[in-house]
Amino acid sequence: MISATSFGCAAARNKGTCGNRVNIRRDRLEERVLHALRHHLMDPSLFKDFCDEFTREMNRLRMEGRASIDGDLDILLNLILRGGAADKINARMVAMETRKKELEQMLAAADEPPPLLHSNMAHHYRQQLDELYQALQEDCEAKRLEAAEVIRSLVQEIILSPEEGELKIDVRGDLAAHCRSLYTGKSPPGRRA
Repeated sequence: MISATSFGCAAARNKGTCGNRVNIRRDRLEERVLHALRHHLMDPSLFKDFCDEFTREMNRLRMEGRASIDGDLDILLNLILRGGAADKINARMVAMETRKKELEQMLAAADEPPPLLHSNMAHHYRQQLDELYQALQEDCEAKRLEAAEVIRSLVQEIILSPEEGELKIDVRGDLAAHCRSLYTGKSPPGRRA
């Protein structure tokens, strides 16, 4: 804040050590940030790409986890074949084989895990933001303050960069925390900006 109503470069304003004199009114910044949250942070097509990539990565990690036990067993077998301490290595292999069978039985008996990311999450997120936006328009100050606090919790940081005589606004949020909150039904904790 370079004044009660504007954001800009404090070094340019207070010290004169920066040539960046571009600023933006607080109400305009808030309007643009809210627009970004409502229309860009969880754009359905971008969210689909995120879900696809997330699923690929989770599958890769699961496959690595399964391959890890088999790889460790192979290493132990090679140690025995090279004349390592057979009794200790054999005991470790037996324990690992037992654990592997336990895990396979647990997986076979387990119900299908819930989806990691619900396909409707982007729509639900946008609906919640629309409700928050409406709450900001309320006459009741308590509702407006509560909605503003929730919206602040969606934003990790806002980076303002001068570009062609204006300030480019880069809004960064914690998508994972909000996906988790939508999945669990618990709101992410608010924090003051």
